[in-house]
Amino acid sequence: MKSISTLLIVSLVLIAYGASAYRAENVPSFLPEQELLDELQAAPQDNVEREKKLRELYLQAGAQPEDITLQGVKTNNPHDPVLHNVIVTEKGETDAVIIVGGHLDKVSVGQGVIDNWSGATLAANLYQTLKPLKMKHTFVFIGFAYEERGLLGSRAYVASLSAEQKKRVKAMVNLECLGVDDPFIWTNGSTDSLEVIAHRVARENNLPLRDHVLNGVGTDSIPFEQAGIPNITFDGLAQENFRFIHSALDNFSNIKPPAYQNAYRLVTQFLMALDKSETG
Repeated sequence: MKSISTLLIVSLVLIAYGASAYRAENVPSFLPEQELLDELQAAPQDNVEREKKLRELYLQAGAQPEDITLQGVKTNNPHDPVLHNVIVTEKGETDAVIIVGGHLDKVSVGQGVIDNWSGATLAANLYQTLKPLKMKHTFVFIGFAYEERGLLGSRAYVASLSAEQKKRVKAMVNLECLGVDDPFIWTNGSTDSLEVIAHRVARENNLPLRDHVLNGVGTDSIPFEQAGIPNITFDGLAQENFRFIHSALDNFSNIKPPAYQNAYRLVTQFLMALDKSETG
C-alpha cells in the first residue's frame, strides 16, 4: 500500500513538473526596452543598407543563414538597385503558416524610423522572442522591399506562392508605422476574426489597442487580402500624426518608447494566441 502511494505521489509530481515545464517554455521572455530602441534608432538611411542591416538583425536574433531567403524585387526604373525581401522561416509543428511582415524601405526624406523601420525591426524582435517557444504554426517573418514604390515586395512574394502554399497561410500580420502612438488596428483593412482575437488579447493583458478607419492608404497586407488570405494591420499612428511620415519629422525623436513597447508586447501575445486559435 505504501509503495502504491509513493508511486502515485511521484507520478503526480512528474505530471505537475511536466505541465509547469511546458508552460515555462511557452512563456515569452521579452527583450529589454533599450535593445528595442537601440535597434530602432540605428535605422540606416540607404535602402540597400537597410536590407543588409535587417538581415544582420535576424542573424543576431539566432537565425541560421539557411533560414534566410532573399527574394529580388525590381522597380520599373533601371537606375534603381535591386532590393530584396528578407524572408526568415521558423518551422513549427505543422506546415500551416503565419506570416509577420513590415516593409524595410523608406522614401528619400526623413530618417524612415517610423515608416517603417519600426515595423521591419519589430518583426525581427518578434522572431527572437518567439524562437525559443514551442509553436504549432510555421512562422515566416518578412522585411518587404519597395513598399513605397507600390507594394512591390509584398506583391512579388504573394505572386511567388502556389495555390497550395496560399491555402497554408492562415494569417498575415502587417506591422506599419509603430511607436508614435499606442497601437491601432487598421480596421477597414483587416479581417474581422483576427480583430476579435487582437482585442481579446489586449483586454487579457491590459494593453492599449484602438480601432481606426484609414482611407486612401496602401500597405503590404493588401496583396494578401486580394489573394483571399486573412490579414491584420497594426499601426501606431493616429491620423493627426500622419504629418510625421514622408517628412523630416520621421525621426527617432518622435518615437514614444512606452508606445513602441506596448506594440511589441501586444503583437507578441497576439501571435501566441493566434498560434493556438482555430482561426490561426
